[in-house]
Amino acid sequence: ARMKPIKLVMTAFGPYADRTEIDFTLLGDRGLFLITGDTGAGKTTIFDAITFALYGEASGDNRDASMLRSKYASPNTPTEVELTFLYGGKEYLVKRNPEYERPKARGEGVTLASAGATLIKPDGSVVSKYKEVTREIEKIMGIDRNQFTQIAMIAQGDFLKLLFASTEDRKKIFQKIFRTDGYFAIQQHLKEKTLELMREYEAGKASIKQYSSGISFDKEDGRIDYLNAAVKCELPIDEICGLLDRLISEDRVAQTLIKHDRAQIAEELEKTTALIAELELQRTAKENIANLKEKLATAGGDLVKLEDILAKADKEKKSCEKHTELIAEIEAQLPEYLELDGKVTDCEKLSGEIAGFKLQQTSKQGAKDKLVAEIEKMKERRRELDGAEKDNASVALKLSTEEKRLVALEGLKKDFNSLCETEEKLSLARKGYDAAMILAQKQRNEHTDAFKRYLDAQAGILAESLAEGQPCPVCGSLSHPSPAKKADAAPSKEELDLMQKRAERAERDATDKSAQASNIKGEADAKSETLLSNLKQYFENAHRDNAEALIKEAINLSVESIEHLRGENSEIQKRIKERDSIDADLPKKEAERDKLDSEIREFSEKIIAGEQRNASIKERIEALNKKLKYKNAVEAKLDKERLEKENNAAKLAFEGAALHLSKKKTEIEGFKAAIAQSEQLLSKESGADIELSKAKQKELKATDAQAEKRALILNSRITANEKVRENIIKRRESLAGTEARLSFVKTLSDTASGNLSGKEKIMLETYVQATYFDRIIDRANKRFLMMSGGQYELVRLKKAENNRSQTGLDLAVKDHYNGSERSVKTLSGGEAFKASLSLALGLSDEIQSSAGGVKLDTMFVDEGFGSLDEDSLSQAMRALTELTDGNRLVGIISHVSALKERINKKIIVTKDRGGNSNVKIISE
Repeated sequence: ARMKPIKLVMTAFGPYADRTEIDFTLLGDRGLFLITGDTGAGKTTIFDAITFALYGEASGDNRDASMLRSKYASPNTPTEVELTFLYGGKEYLVKRNPEYERPKARGEGVTLASAGATLIKPDGSVVSKYKEVTREIEKIMGIDRNQFTQIAMIAQGDFLKLLFASTEDRKKIFQKIFRTDGYFAIQQHLKEKTLELMREYEAGKASIKQYSSGISFDKEDGRIDYLNAAVKCELPIDEICGLLDRLISEDRVAQTLIKHDRAQIAEELEKTTALIAELELQRTAKENIANLKEKLATAGGDLVKLEDILAKADKEKKSCEKHTELIAEIEAQLPEYLELDGKVTDCEKLSGEIAGFKLQQTSKQGAKDKLVAEIEKMKERRRELDGAEKDNASVALKLSTEEKRLVALEGLKKDFNSLCETEEKLSLARKGYDAAMILAQKQRNEHTDAFKRYLDAQAGILAESLAEGQPCPVCGSLSHPSPAKKADAAPSKEELDLMQKRAERAERDATDKSAQASNIKGEADAKSETLLSNLKQYFENAHRDNAEALIKEAINLSVESIEHLRGENSEIQKRIKERDSIDADLPKKEAERDKLDSEIREFSEKIIAGEQRNASIKERIEALNKKLKYKNAVEAKLDKERLEKENNAAKLAFEGAALHLSKKKTEIEGFKAAIAQSEQLLSKESGADIELSKAKQKELKATDAQAEKRALILNSRITANEKVRENIIKRRESLAGTEARLSFVKTLSDTASGNLSGKEKIMLETYVQATYFDRIIDRANKRFLMMSGGQYELVRLKKAENNRSQTGLDLAVKDHYNGSERSVKTLSGGEAFKASLSLALGLSDEIQSSAGGVKLDTMFVDEGFGSLDEDSLSQAMRALTELTDGNRLVGIISHVSALKERINKKIIVTKDRGGNSNVKIISE
């Protein structure tokens, strides 16, 4: 399938402020065309617009879509690009606009215009939405934006970088072009996996060493050196495990013996402890009998006293029973006491509310008076601000007029500077022409003189063969009175021809320089005429000599005027803002005043109602005070509580006395029972010595404690060594697996990273890129051989100078004239241009091939022709002309004047004083 642009329309895009249409059909179906014009006018922007229409992005990585809005366009002109193109013989139309700021439809300020896109397909169906259109274009053409720009735009500077790049730099370039970062990711993954396994292996070894440091054993063991070696992990792992098995087994045997000895000690200790307890009880019983009898006598006396206290408490309890009637009377009147308290509280509360209402009413009245004064002041100020809108319109008109004048003056300044630059170029061109004419005249004179000497030499040779009486071969005379002398040091025919060529070349050079100077003079005259014509619009007495001073003075005056008008405008805006603020606040203030009036009336009504209600409450309080004994419920409750306390105290005193008497009787019975129990215990005395029994008990406990301590040590040692053995065995198994994986993965990583010892240093990604590079070089050499007259051919170096550095993408040039092979960096500027152009076209061919045979019927070559001599330019033109075979258009973006003479079809981009660019197509 083939793709060809038909028509491009740009509006407010880049330097194209107005609607600009480029009809590519005017350039024909095939051949070369030139895109030329002023620097910065927008030549490359044409390709940017095509790329943006198709993919929503400009061609360069440093051009963001949001920056494509023309700074010269009218605020209301939308930014958009429309492209009509053929693909596979079918016509498509795509329209797209970037995201940009535009003026609001209503009010002041700006709003963000959303990015949009529309694609109309040959069957009339429509695809919309920004990303959906991009995906559909990629689906139709089979290539993405990066592939399109690499196929359709040969940017010479980029390929000079590719030509001279090192292997590392080419890796980065090809990684983006051919998307080989997946192979790089494999390399990195293998490196990271190798490091991970190395860390895992070292961690495993460190872990085993750490586990072995935890081996526990008896410091008195006779194998101490052997055991210490195991602790430091200086023995083989299997030997350490065997040693741990022996230590655990030995400690388990010792543990069993200690358990048997402790069982015997426990049995003997139990018997001794029981005997000591019995002896202690007998000794205590002797001491307690006398004490208990003494306590029994004391308790008998206390019993008599408690019986007397109980009789008195009973008498007091009966005398307090009369309080019950008084308590009942107080309880019956409590609701009225509570009502009295409530009425008093209500009266106090209501009085406080009335006072509060009066205070708030006074406050509201003060606020209202203050607000009324403020409203009158605002109305007075509002009358003073009338007319601000009219002043604003007047100043805005003046400011707009002056700003437009300043833009025009700045344009005149740029035109004057451009004229000065052109005049400087003209001066240099004239000097070059004068020097060329002197050289041409000198070489022509040298040729004329040499030609004369050559003819003289020929006459002298002929004269030597003359004889009297024989006719002259030139004039036929039989007499030869004055034959020509043979000249000395006459030039040869070859030398004369060489001098003729030098003279002709110098004359052509002088002619070219004359034409160049003439062109520049024409440009300078045109610029001068345009400048003076534009100056007359502003200055009546303007001429070339005073133009700069007039423009500078006018710009300064315009800037001062703009600053002054902007100051006036700022003050007027403040007045308008203040007027709008008053218009917004005044209704609020008046509404607030009316609200205060309403609130003041409400407080008056509340005060009257409160005072009436308070008078009714006071009447009820007076009636209750006459009826009730106590002043309030608090006093009534206090007296009631006093009577209840006296009742309760008498009752509690009686109950307490009864309880104490009961407890004392129980205590006496206890003393009697304890005396009987002690006398029975003394009747069973065995006669054993308690101190000897305690000494034996202490000795048994000490022996058992030592055995227990030894048992704990053995148990701790067995547990620790079992855990160490378990961890070492587990880690030993995983470490073997890690070591095997590390060996395998490291070999893979070294291979992929090009780090195998003694082998060529080519990474996996570089190897894949080299395959692409070889195909690119093969395609490039078809053109490079032609452009260099069969002298040069690009070659990829297969090996580095040594096996210590990375290689695979290094580039050299083979010189077929002398059979040498050398670095591409030794090529001259023109030779490097041919090589880089060949490389660029080779890459374009390779990408088109790898994209499924996509063909673009229009492509662009950007700059780079200025470094070529006449022969090299001809060779490059032949190579580019070959690209046009098969109905293909090739556009060359260049400033080189020689191309203007060689290429008839042109797109000429010009820029006016306002910065806006325009396009003109010449199709002859």
